[in-house]
Amino acid sequence: MYVKFGKRLFDFVLALIAFVILSPLLLILIIVGAIAMGGNPFFTQARPGMIDPKTGNERIFRLLKFRSMSNKKDANGNLLPDDERLNKYGRFLRSTSCDELPSLINILKGDLSIVGPRPLLVDYLPYYTKEEHRRHSLRPGLTGYAQVNGRNTTPWDIRLGQDLYYVDHCSFGLDLKVIVKTALKVVKRSDILVGKAIPAGRLDNYRKDKDMKACVSIRPFEKKDVPNKVRWINDDANNTYLHYNLPLNEKDTLAWFERNQGRKDRVDDVIEFEGVPVGIIGLLSVTEESGEYYVTMGEPAYKGKGIAKQASRLILEYGFKELGLKEIYLYTEVDNKPAQHLFERCGFRQRGIAENSAMNKGKPVDRYYYSISREEWEDDQRTL
Repeated sequence: MYVKFGKRLFDFVLALIAFVILSPLLLILIIVGAIAMGGNPFFTQARPGMIDPKTGNERIFRLLKFRSMSNKKDANGNLLPDDERLNKYGRFLRSTSCDELPSLINILKGDLSIVGPRPLLVDYLPYYTKEEHRRHSLRPGLTGYAQVNGRNTTPWDIRLGQDLYYVDHCSFGLDLKVIVKTALKVVKRSDILVGKAIPAGRLDNYRKDKDMKACVSIRPFEKKDVPNKVRWINDDANNTYLHYNLPLNEKDTLAWFERNQGRKDRVDDVIEFEGVPVGIIGLLSVTEESGEYYVTMGEPAYKGKGIAKQASRLILEYGFKELGLKEIYLYTEVDNKPAQHLFERCGFRQRGIAENSAMNKGKPVDRYYYSISREEWEDDQRTL
C-alpha cells in the first residue's frame, strides 16, 4: 500500500516543505555558483528512471543539480579531465551534498523519490544484469539504502545488491531510517569521496574489467611464439618506441630465445585473449628487489580493448607475489601518451624524467621514469 500510494504523497509533501525552507540557501548558491562557474550554475544530465510498463524500458529524465565542474578547456578546445575542472567550490558542493539540492524539483515533478536506488548514468544500462535492472522498478532516489551503507566507497556488486534489497523491502519505516542516516552522514561528511579518490570508479569499466579477467591470460614465451614476435616487432604500428635493431629475423630471434631460456633475471610471457596470442609482456633486469616492466600489444585488432591493462595486472601480481619484488619500474618516451595512459591505469606513478636516456632513430630522447612499489600495488588491489 505504501509503495503504490503513500510513498509518492510522502515524497511530494516532504520535498515541498524542504524546497520552501531551503529556498534562501538555494538562492545564495545560485548566485555564488554563477560567479564561481562563470555562468550557468546548474547542471542537467539524462538519467534512467522507473521502468515504463508499456515499453519495458527505463524512462529517461533530466536530473537537475548544481554544477560542480567548470568548463575549462585545453589549447585544442577539449575539456580538461574531470579532476582538473573540479574547483574548490565544486568540491565544497559535493562534500556537503549541496549539489543535490536542485533535485528537489525532480522530486516535485515525479522523476525522483526522496529514497530509492540512485539514478546512475544512462551509459550503465547495458552493464546491469537482468536481476539488477529491477532496481528501476521503483522511482530512483535523491538518497538511498546503498548511500547510507557505504555510498561511493562500496564495490559495485555490493552496491547494486543493496539497491535490490531496498526494492524488495521498501517500507515507510525503512525510508525514515534512510532519511535519518542520510542527514547524519551529510552533517559528518562521511563516506564522501570525489574525483580520482572514488574507489568504485565507473560501472561500465568495472564490468568490462571483470569480463576481461575471464578472457585474458599470460603464459611463458615458447619456441612456437618466435614467428609472432618477429611479425609484431617488425610492424611499424608497434615499433615506434621500441629499441630494437630492425628488422628482426626468425633465426636471430630463435637464438635469442635459446640463450634466454632458464634465466632468472628476466620473465618473457605471451598475452593471450581467449587462447589467441596477441602480444608479449614481461620483466627485465630482475633482482631480489626490482624488475623492469615491458609490454607490446602485437595484433592490431586487439588493441584498445583493455587487454594490455589486464595482462599488466597479471604480470604485476606475478612480480610482487611470486617473485617477491619490492618495486617494478619502466621508462617510456615523453611523447608516448597511449603507453603513459596504460601505465597510470595499472597503478604506475610517474617519478621523474630521464633526459637523453635512450636513442630513437639515431637521436637521444627523454623518457619518463615510472614505478610502483609493492605497498602501492597492495593498496590498489584493495580498491579493485
